[in-house]
Amino acid sequence: MIMFMASTQLMSGSCISIRMRSIFFPSPVNLIALTALEMKGDEEKYLRIGSDAYQSKPVDKKIQGLLSSVLTKKKDFL
Repeated sequence: MIMFMASTQLMSGSCISIRMRSIFFPSPVNLIALTALEMKGDEEKYLRIGSDAYQSKPVDKKIQGLLSSVLTKKKDFL
């Protein structure tokens, strides 16, 4: 499992997600995007481009449910 910041000074979260998915594909590695600047449509965008989950900060007790959900999902690969 890899949790990453959805926005950095060096690379956009979209690029990070796409790059990591291409590096680890096919692989059971789960990608979780974290953000402090939640914008409408971001969650759908990150899920569409390869992240398994999206969480806004601050991360609180909800993260336990998110991690459990991601880890129990079955990954289908080619």
